[in-house]
Amino acid sequence: MNGINRRYCLCYLGLSLIGIGSTGFHACLRWEWQLLDELPMIYVVSWSAYLCFDTLPSFKPRFGNFGYAAVLFWCIFVTFSYLYLPNPIYHQIAFAFILISAVVRNIFLIQRVPQGHPIIAHVTRTMAWGVLTFAGGFTIWNIDNIFCTQLRAVRESIGWMGFLLEGHGIWHLMTGYGAFLIFTAAIYLNLAVKVSPEAYTFDSHVYLPLVYPVLPAVSEENKSNREKT
Repeated sequence: MNGINRRYCLCYLGLSLIGIGSTGFHACLRWEWQLLDELPMIYVVSWSAYLCFDTLPSFKPRFGNFGYAAVLFWCIFVTFSYLYLPNPIYHQIAFAFILISAVVRNIFLIQRVPQGHPIIAHVTRTMAWGVLTFAGGFTIWNIDNIFCTQLRAVRESIGWMGFLLEGHGIWHLMTGYGAFLIFTAAIYLNLAVKVSPEAYTFDSHVYLPLVYPVLPAVSEENKSNREKT
């Protein structure tokens, strides 16, 4: 993934898995598929939170195997407790708790970056847009739930343009995009802390920002120059 350590690929892989589970659930509306939508949300945000606290240089696990075991135990605990108590509120609280913890941890990590470094602006802006987009989608989803009857009547009255008022669909798009922005900003910040703020760069000229290494590219350029001389 652009020369980035594979541990970060799991964040995007998990986000894709959520999309697959969500698609399956909305296609059949079966509870089993709903679990494949909701439980991966817990797994991926738990893993991303772990990465925020694992800041030991050179990708050595800060907590050893205990860290991996703690994440695994937490995910198993939430899974079985949710199967025993399948209350959406419980899932939302567990998810929000982990996500907020990760965001707060990232705010703390920003202070470890040299003052005035461009990474601070990149991470802050991307993280803020991610949180606002996610929160906006969550708000629209709740409005859609509260005023479901009224919104359905409006959609039926305006015909095919009614899809613009499909709050549930908008919720999926906004939370997915918001999570992508949060993950990307957190990965960029984590790499700056673990490796170096100069080792990676951030392409924010597109709506899907990318993180990629600088040093390999510099090495290849130097190698090319030596070959020419």
